Amino acid sequence: MIIFFHSGARENEMLNLQVKEVNLEKHRFKILIKKGSQMREVYRTIKDIALPLWIEILKDAKPEDYLFSIGLKPGPKKIIREQITRRWNVHVKKKLNISADFYSLKHLNIDETADALDIKDASVMAGHTTPVITIEHYALNEKQRQHERLRKVNNSFV
Repeated sequence: MIIFFHSGARENEMLNLQVKEVNLEKHRFKILIKKGSQMREVYRTIKDIALPLWIEILKDAKPEDYLFSIGLKPGPKKIIREQITRRWNVHVKKKLNISADFYSLKHLNIDETADALDIKDASVMAGHTTPVITIEHYALNEKQRQHERLRKVNNSFV
């Protein structure tokens, strides 16, 4: 969950991730983005805060393993996205009485990144080509932050 939160990637992108596509030295991993009929490989950043978790999960993994296989551990079999949804529903939503879906973690991380850095960096983290989608659907507090920044501009006429 924490690796996904900090990745900025979609669930399917993380579930398709193989160990051989992770470069801990360069703090990045390579995913295949599929949108419509287009496909492209993209590098995503491994944040310093999440690096210890990446190191731990990769400890005994083989290059061809999927990062998240059966038991959410590295292994030769790819799991389907619905398994993540079921686990989230059983172990988080029902047990902790939380209404948010697993994917909302991506929204939260992107919004927090926009707050800490800027909307352009958050857009890059989300894998968006422009900030438009990031602002409209992910960085939900960005318009309020922008309003506050604009409100505080103290440029006098004279």
